[in-house]
Amino acid sequence: MKKIFTTMMFALLAMVSFQVLAEATTYTLVTDVNDLAVGDKIVLTNRAHQYAMGAQRANNRGANEWQVKFSADFSSVSIDNDTVEVITLAKGTKEGTFAFQVADGYLYAASSSSNNLKTQDEIDDNASATIAFYDDEAAIVFQGENTRNQLKFNYNSTIFSCYSTAQQLVCIYKLGGGEVATVQSITVGGTPNKTNYVVGDNFSRTGITATALYSDGTTVDVTSNATWSVNPSKLETAGEVKVAVSATFQGVTGSGEFTVNVAAPATIQELAIEGTPARTSYYVGNEFSVNGLKVKALYTDGTTKEVTSKAAWEVTPASFTTPGTVDVTVKATVEDVVATAQYEVTVEEAPLSSDKKFEKITSTDGLKADAHYIILTADGDRAASVIDNKKISTVEASEATYAIGEDGVVTVPAGSAVEVYTLGLNDNKEWTLADSNGSVASNGSSSTNITNSTGAFNISFDEAGNAVIAGTTAGTRVWLFNAGTNVIGSYAGSNAGATGYAYLTLYKEVAAPTPSFKKGDVNGDGLVDVVDVNCLIGIIMGDVDASVYEGRAFINDDDTVDVVDVNAVISLIMGV
Repeated sequence: MKKIFTTMMFALLAMVSFQVLAEATTYTLVTDVNDLAVGDKIVLTNRAHQYAMGAQRANNRGANEWQVKFSADFSSVSIDNDTVEVITLAKGTKEGTFAFQVADGYLYAASSSSNNLKTQDEIDDNASATIAFYDDEAAIVFQGENTRNQLKFNYNSTIFSCYSTAQQLVCIYKLGGGEVATVQSITVGGTPNKTNYVVGDNFSRTGITATALYSDGTTVDVTSNATWSVNPSKLETAGEVKVAVSATFQGVTGSGEFTVNVAAPATIQELAIEGTPARTSYYVGNEFSVNGLKVKALYTDGTTKEVTSKAAWEVTPASFTTPGTVDVTVKATVEDVVATAQYEVTVEEAPLSSDKKFEKITSTDGLKADAHYIILTADGDRAASVIDNKKISTVEASEATYAIGEDGVVTVPAGSAVEVYTLGLNDNKEWTLADSNGSVASNGSSSTNITNSTGAFNISFDEAGNAVIAGTTAGTRVWLFNAGTNVIGSYAGSNAGATGYAYLTLYKEVAAPTPSFKKGDVNGDGLVDVVDVNCLIGIIMGDVDASVYEGRAFINDDDTVDVVDVNAVISLIMGV
């Protein structure tokens, strides 16, 4: 019998305890420091986001959401649990200051270097604060030597702590006051500002409102304080679509339904190729370049848009096989829509090529307009080749493409895949680079691409003699070799020297040596006379191999011996 009675008593005590905890306590808003006194019980809140200060954490105090219920006009707040920290005001160390007593001590500004709000056992200047009000908000400033001394709410971190600047002021509520009205229902209404969409758009709830009805009959617009959900949030079906929108405020949810019109996405109706080819003269063996051409699309909704980046190009003929005037047909395809255009270009026989030699330059003294250069990685293992897929591709070092001699001179054989660049100066005295397909440019400040388009560069050299090639319109991005992708591209300067990236070096073409013989002296006897004419005639008739004369027979430097060379020698003999 005694055991049963004891059990019933514990159950009764548990019920009484529950009722005590569940009973709401009302606090009223304080807007004047004269309404505060030592011994007052207060709570600190951030009204805009409806948080109240809770228990101590390591370096700050946690925030409790929905643990407090504000009245419709925010003049009072009720608390029905013990997770919100109730503070007792105590007298501070300085005149006009208060100390904030909590369960485990006194709140104080704990640091000048970190945003810390902690508790300690005693009241000192760091635990004594002035309180000033700005409208309904309180500026609480601790008076000690620690400079991060403003007690505020940090919405981004959802904490109450001490700061030197920024963050949000708090509101002070004091124990006492009448019953607080509670939210009974939420009405979702208004009219969406946007009702016409295209498939793939996201629904916009701008214009939709949320209104809270309180138990005292008052209504409050809580649009900016509510938590919203939308279904569907992305409109993926054409036609009339019903969108369900719900808003939740202080644990109460309301919903509404809105009808919007969703159109099928516009499609390309027509395609046109515009612009002028950047290059209209070619050699036999070259391919037509579409640089300079743009593709414009007319959509079914009447809008136009440049879609060059989406175009797949087809050129006929694919490459030039014979010299003369050639009509080129260019076809661009975007989303299965095709546009064609024709252009007239001039094709010439490719000039005779020969081996070229290059030597490394390590300072701006080696930069010269109209001179020719090749680009190698700092270790010499890679060389830049022709533009490929919007980036400069690379070729591996081998005798088939180039060779580095013991003297450091690089030999590039005729027909090598190594690209030879021509350096130039624009009107702004900036360096320009041109490869075999035209001008070269770094493609913007965020892209690694190097493209065939007009560009300008700053070229400098580091202490090791590596070349720093940076596009003038691409910020600090420089050309580097990326081992991961096996390309030379335009990268942030911070990548220079990083693992996987290699510096570049510039090699300048070595000028051909000046002939040591007199022009027109074909047989090399030191005289220009009829004997030299006879030597040329012997070569033309096929009686003598031109190589016997070690290049002296090429009077006009075209690597061919013909009547032009004969006439040139006769003119030298005659003195005309």
